[in-house]
Amino acid sequence: MDDDSIFVTPLRSTNSSSQRITINNSRDNLSFTSEDDLVASQRPRKRQRTQVAQSSLASALKEAVDEARKQRTEGNCTKQGLAIGILEEFYTDNLSDDDLLKATKVLENYEKACVFTGFKPGRLRDKWLMREIEIASML
Repeated sequence: MDDDSIFVTPLRSTNSSSQRITINNSRDNLSFTSEDDLVASQRPRKRQRTQVAQSSLASALKEAVDEARKQRTEGNCTKQGLAIGILEEFYTDNLSDDDLLKATKVLENYEKACVFTGFKPGRLRDKWLMREIEIASML
């Protein structure tokens, strides 16, 4: 505190907590503050703390859900885009335009795009893709 502060402790207290009064005596200002007022103003009440904690938790949860949705959406587009890129690079010369369009329709599905990109280039991937094109032709 300042050198101009004076602490007064009453001899009789009406409640069990100590009541300390601070008198700030600056040149132009004379103010009185009880210790109970200082303590109450420095810490939030229990209900306020609970509301702040709930608000913070809800905000953090909302951010986590939004981030998960964003990553899933970006992942879907990336996986499907990768599958279409592989299709264009390796199969344009070997498949008819109709089969390429059917394969594109198949690879719009996230799970099927994951399977397709999971295969190494070769006979197994080719057979899987031809089977999926045949299934798509039946629908």
